[in-house]
Amino acid sequence: MYEKSQAISESVGYEAGVANAYAHLGNIHEQQGNYTSAETMYEQALALEERLGRKEQMAKNYGHLGVLYMNRGELSKAKMMYERALATNEELEQLVGMAENFVGIGILYKNWGELDKAEEMYLKGLAINEKLGVKAAIASCYSNLGSLYKIQGDIDHSEEITLKAAALYGELGNGIGMADAYGNLGIIYKIKGDLEHAQVMQEKALVINKELGRKGAVAHGLSAMGNIYKALGNLERAEAMYMQAIAIDEELGRKASTAIHYGNLATIYMGTGDLVNAYIGEGDLDKAEMLLQKARNINEELNQMDPLENNYVNLEIVYRERGDSERATEMHAKASAIRNALRPAQVGDGRV
Repeated sequence: MYEKSQAISESVGYEAGVANAYAHLGNIHEQQGNYTSAETMYEQALALEERLGRKEQMAKNYGHLGVLYMNRGELSKAKMMYERALATNEELEQLVGMAENFVGIGILYKNWGELDKAEEMYLKGLAINEKLGVKAAIASCYSNLGSLYKIQGDIDHSEEITLKAAALYGELGNGIGMADAYGNLGIIYKIKGDLEHAQVMQEKALVINKELGRKGAVAHGLSAMGNIYKALGNLERAEAMYMQAIAIDEELGRKASTAIHYGNLATIYMGTGDLVNAYIGEGDLDKAEMLLQKARNINEELNQMDPLENNYVNLEIVYRERGDSERATEMHAKASAIRNALRPAQVGDGRV
């Protein structure tokens, strides 16, 4: 339908209609995981809107590109687009757009490990949406805050607010929101040790995401299922989940997610699902090193510090098990440097 709309608009020289169709087509391609096609559509829409001087639509397309770049792991480009969108929406006093931009920037801060800034952005977005009474946007803010509290270790608060998000999405019949909330609940229950409930939630999320054709979300869910199977000791099933996730994200060009899957897969070849009590000598250290190096290279390229620190920690374990103390010490130093940069030691905390 949007392709027909675009063709008709072009035939009568209605540029605003063409731009609108391009934007909607971009959204469809993005939901299907066709990020290159989506980027082309959004850029064509933006070029037309800039020529027409339609600032509100320009802001929307900046926001669309911000989401797209974030999904592809191009976080600096995403931040630039979100900031352009926010500046334009503030100029126009478009509260809905401002709320969306605050949440998008919050997600970026979360990915960079700047959790206090992320919470600040989410709460700004939530305040606007509660003022406007936009239930779908309120649910989105709940979902993002739930994810943030989970990272901060406040699991009960995370579960409480994510359940609120799931209830709101269910009330609205929002499949995407429900799938994301179920996936987050799956992770929360895994952290709490309730693997059976975690598996149920992840399977619900996968069913919805497959029906909706959300390839990126399917890959994320498969990786989460891999983590559950690993915790259950079913390493063969876990490996299959990670391999499927890698195949999808490599097809989509999602480098950051691919790096995470490689890191997860590497722990299987190291012969353990628990690196604290690792029996790495029973595993395949060569394959573990190969996968960890792939993950490290991608995380270095994308400047993803938290997962990069984890890669170095795991590489240190591999090299120590091999008896290569020199390389193990090098990995330890690199992990420590990142840790101290991200989380500076407090006086008297005893950290070296």
